[in-house]
Amino acid sequence: MLDTARAYPGEHVVATSTSMVIAGFVLLLGVAILAIFVWLGRGEQNDSGAADFMGSRVTIREIAARYRTTWSPSKLWVSIHEHQKQTHEGSIVYAIAWGGLLVWLAMTSVFLIISGVAETIESFREQQQLDAAICVCIALGICAAWIPIFRIHSKSTKEVIEVQRAVLVIRSAEQGVSDVNGVDPRAPVPDHLELERGKSAFLWTGFVMLVVAWALALSATARTQAWTLPSPQLGTLIFVAPGYGLLTGWLLYAASLNFGVAYCADSCPDGVRAVPADSNGYAYRGSPWPIVVAVVALICALAIPDPSQPVPLVLALLLFAPRYRSNLWAVAVGSLGIGLGVLRVWAERS
Repeated sequence: MLDTARAYPGEHVVATSTSMVIAGFVLLLGVAILAIFVWLGRGEQNDSGAADFMGSRVTIREIAARYRTTWSPSKLWVSIHEHQKQTHEGSIVYAIAWGGLLVWLAMTSVFLIISGVAETIESFREQQQLDAAICVCIALGICAAWIPIFRIHSKSTKEVIEVQRAVLVIRSAEQGVSDVNGVDPRAPVPDHLELERGKSAFLWTGFVMLVVAWALALSATARTQAWTLPSPQLGTLIFVAPGYGLLTGWLLYAASLNFGVAYCADSCPDGVRAVPADSNGYAYRGSPWPIVVAVVALICALAIPDPSQPVPLVLALLLFAPRYRSNLWAVAVGSLGIGLGVLRVWAERS
């Protein structure tokens, strides 16, 4: 029988653990809640003209595309010119990131349950695993609540056009019956600015929510420090360590995107303008914001240690964002964070 005290000094190891089982179910609950809200809050589908189950027709993808920043993801290998000329084209990055994370975290929850029951799988840091699962569950719950809150008072382009057409029909009818209180059909019709009054506060609220969710996920990675597990047990290294780390890194990047959306919505309520087709230069300059985010990811990867946290930022900027100099610097800083995180993990496990 393995002498765990001698094999893993300073580590609490058990054969079975109720706390691990509870942690698995708690994590699975968070995954289920977020998955349900994602499905309920998809926005209008297939030009049906119907709102989703949360009463909104606009999609998160459309809002993010309308208020795109210089570090917003787009299509694969997008150029600066292509990115600046796009208007309301979304990115597949969001579906890939959230879909992959939900599947990964679901598998992590199953692993936690099995490891808590099976005597052949060592259970390390059981209390920390439970605390971390609670933090991640709350973070996923906040992300679920973010879906309807982020879209409050926002309208899709199709909705705005429908309202404008309805207004013109009413004005024409008023003019036809010589209504003295009628409005001239040539008068300006309501636009995004008028129809979306009050949305800015909810966009900024969404940013704060994602920052809180990121802090909770970061706490989970710091509590478990799963990459430093001294045992050759692969389950924790395959599921828990990258699952929590990638979630934390994605929430950091998502919060930065939400910040950009809220800022752009205040500056350009109708949406960021596309560069004219005959423009010979670039209308927008790269923002230093992704560099700041990359530095935060680097510090977290080195301090915890957790080399997986900078990965979402690096992949999104490298593959799906335009190659502004600031974005490339952010990729370099994030890559440095991955490398330093790997060295820290190697040193800890050695």
